[in-house]
Amino acid sequence: SEAQELIPCQKCVVLLLDDDSTQDNILFNIAFQIDMTSNGDRLEKVSPSVLEDLNIAIKVAKNGKCINMSNADDELIQVDEKITSVLCMPIFNRENEVIGVLKLNDKLNGMPFNENEQEILQVFSTFCGLGIHNVINYEKVLKANAKQMVA
Repeated sequence: SEAQELIPCQKCVVLLLDDDSTQDNILFNIAFQIDMTSNGDRLEKVSPSVLEDLNIAIKVAKNGKCINMSNADDELIQVDEKITSVLCMPIFNRENEVIGVLKLNDKLNGMPFNENEQEILQVFSTFCGLGIHNVINYEKVLKANAKQMVA
């Protein structure tokens, strides 16, 4: 919800890559979304399989580069006719590997996403990456401790 407060938009989605993802086969295992058009400002965990517009997120996960589009006719956003602009940013871990994608759809004021908002989202995605990386490492420590207690 912080991203949506920084850049008011209709939908904000965070997608995390599955451990089995490869460069040729991008898989998302977890998705969180805030959809102002359907559920207000409530964050909800959703299955990535129910999200229709993953083409852009997959492209960003593959190349590790931001996509900022405001052309609704672009082939990447033809899946959903209601989407007119998208700002999609990779989330990196400390090893500079893509671990997820942060995607914003349609600013509430109807304008395209600008360069300043792109920079804000880049900084925010860096903080997301650090937090996710720390959680993953913490889970590894908990598992190691549990194994040690059993042994």
